[in-house]
Order: sequence, then C-alpha cells, then structure tokens
Amino acid sequence: MTKNLRQDFSAILDDLGRDTEDRYLEYLKQKPRVFMRENLIFDGGSLDSYYNCGACRRRDPKAFCCSGYDLELTSRDVAAVSKVLPALLRAYPALKRTLDGGDFWWWSDEFEKVMRRKKNDDCLFLMPGGRGCMIHAWALDNGVDPLEAKPYICSLYPVVVVVIRGEVVISTLNRETKIILDAGDKARPCVSRRGAPESHILVRSREILTRMFGRKIYNELTRRVLGR
Repeated sequence: MTKNLRQDFSAILDDLGRDTEDRYLEYLKQKPRVFMRENLIFDGGSLDSYYNCGACRRRDPKAFCCSGYDLELTSRDVAAVSKVLPALLRAYPALKRTLDGGDFWWWSDEFEKVMRRKKNDDCLFLMPGGRGCMIHAWALDNGVDPLEAKPYICSLYPVVVVVIRGEVVISTLNRETKIILDAGDKARPCVSRRGAPESHILVRSREILTRMFGRKIYNELTRRVLGR
C-alpha cells in the first residue's frame, strides 16, 4: 500500500512539475478554432485578426517587432542582410555612423546571433520619424523582394511561430504566446479585432505564409478562418 501511495504521489508531482510549454500545447489543442496538420498547429482564433501598427515612437509599451527585444537571426537571415548591406550603407549614410565599424549583429549571452540595436533600443535598421524599415524601403525602391532581404521573423510579424519539441505553433503575439516567447507583459501586439479587409493578417501575410507552408495549407487556413 505504501508503494502504491508513493506511486500516486509521484504521478501527482510529475503532473505538477510539467513544463509550461507542455501545458501550453495541451491547452492550445483544446481551444476552439485550432486545427492541426501533422506537426503544424494553427491558432485560427488568434490569426483571425487585423494588423494595426500603432506608431511605437508615440506609445508605451512598445510592440514586439522593431524595438525593445533581441531579434535572433538565422544563418539565412545573416546571409540575406549581408548581401544587401553594402547597398544600404550607400543609400543611408547614417547607417555607417551607427555601425561605427561594427557588424549588424552580435553574439548574445546564449550564443545566438542577434540584430544590433541602437542606444534607444530600436532595431539598427528602423528609420527615425516613423518611416519604417530601412531594408524594406530600400528593397521596394530597387525592385528587390523584401521577403528575400529581411529576416524572416520580420517578414512574418505580426504572425509568430513557436517551435515546441517538434511541433510548430502558428499564432500571433497574445496573452498566451507572450508567456512562451518570454516577451514580457508590456510587449504590445500590433493586432486588433477589426480592420480593413486588406489588413487582415491572413491577407497581409499571404506571401510569407504560402512560402512557408505551401498554397494548399494556406488555402485551407483561409477557408477555416475567413470562410472562403
């Protein structure tokens, strides 16, 4: 009996000690409007939102995009930005002064490559005066696809992708993903429940979502979320 009692309490303690990410996955899979395809988990309720850029320079807290957090760069991101950096330095002389002989990335405490930030915590490539992303603007001016020049996370936002033990969650920055991404309570998502049709997240992010998941899955996603 003592042995059985210990096993019972062991199971209880194991349950209480479960990782936050495991609990999140269990919670997510029971939410309405969530659908799965193999290891992909789409949070349809969160994705049924509209992009709403709130001019962070005039707002506090700031959004979880171009300011206030470490943007981890993949090898693909570093290569993409490195390719256009010489042209950016010619087009934006102030960038050279900001770099001051350094690179656009640095090693973080956990040995990740992260985008350098200015002294005011803005991304290195965020232009002053609310003029947006330097890389994006240069790409449009020079006939380059912005998706090929920018870090993929930048192109994806306000959609966020969270990888948990081989399962890939596609959602937005919200109360739940803030916890998993360790974004902090003050990070302000750039989404709203209403907006113009063209600002719907699935419309605005169509190209990057199609590239990532394929047209078939994207079409199913829009059918489930938008009913079309």
